[in-house]
Amino acid sequence: MSYSNYKQLLDPLLKQEHKCLFSSYVHLEKPYQDCEFIYQNPSVGREEVLLLMFHLDGKEVPNFVPEIHTLAPGQSVRLNVKSELQKIGIFQFRGSVFCVVHPIDIMTEDLSQRDFVSIWSSSVTKSACHIGLGALKILNVGGRKENQQYLMYCPAVISTPEKKTLITFFNHSSEPGYADVVTLRPQLRNLRGKSVPGSEISVGPYGTFVIDVDEIFGERGVRLLQETDSRGCVVVHHRGHTFPTLFFHCHRKSRDILIGTHTNPPASITKGYATNRYWFNFFASKIPGLYVVWLIRDVFRRLKRGL
Repeated sequence: MSYSNYKQLLDPLLKQEHKCLFSSYVHLEKPYQDCEFIYQNPSVGREEVLLLMFHLDGKEVPNFVPEIHTLAPGQSVRLNVKSELQKIGIFQFRGSVFCVVHPIDIMTEDLSQRDFVSIWSSSVTKSACHIGLGALKILNVGGRKENQQYLMYCPAVISTPEKKTLITFFNHSSEPGYADVVTLRPQLRNLRGKSVPGSEISVGPYGTFVIDVDEIFGERGVRLLQETDSRGCVVVHHRGHTFPTLFFHCHRKSRDILIGTHTNPPASITKGYATNRYWFNFFASKIPGLYVVWLIRDVFRRLKRGL
């Protein structure tokens, strides 16, 4: 198991009925970079919070000793990854942070309303990127994940002499004993719709997928994007798991994160509703109830296909 030393802390929290979790990216390629992760208890009761770090391949960090923090209402916990890793002699690191929150006193609040703050900064480019992440109450659990589909669409991919796009997503789970190895194959498209497949990538449980456009698509990808001003998009389609996803633009020379976001793909883009059903969308916006009819028809189609 990739998290054998974390197991005694992690699994009891994951077995709790009431919990939520967060996944984020650790980017410490250079000594002038910092990563901070902050969670604040917004409830009126106490909460238990566990913060873990994993390498890109899903292996735990040797000598890092996590602890469960008990937060009173309004209290927060802050993980400065650079500081913690330097204590154990690690000065370069890429991987993930996995945070689990379990309410102790009050179980009736909507845990999906929790927030997790991630901050990446650099003293060289004077850049700072801040992303607030929403909570997940369930993720990649047996009996449900088999029928799930992951559709990742990054519409603003760039590859220039100064900047490039970095996409990260996490093979995390809210299930105790999670052990799934997942394989994906991303696709790169330019603004004219031409595409090239990327290299196949796999990660184990608690691992992090990293799509560096240059590395995954190579020279073919660079040439493809050059046809449309070095811009395009990346698509990943997978059935059986879902993955929290973050999108970044990075500075090539300093390796700093300059800007980032997280999002879910619009259905009209990934499924082509807007382009393939133009007249339906036009009339649906003017006739109340017409779109509901289409949704019901789509549900029956999915049930027929076993989705």
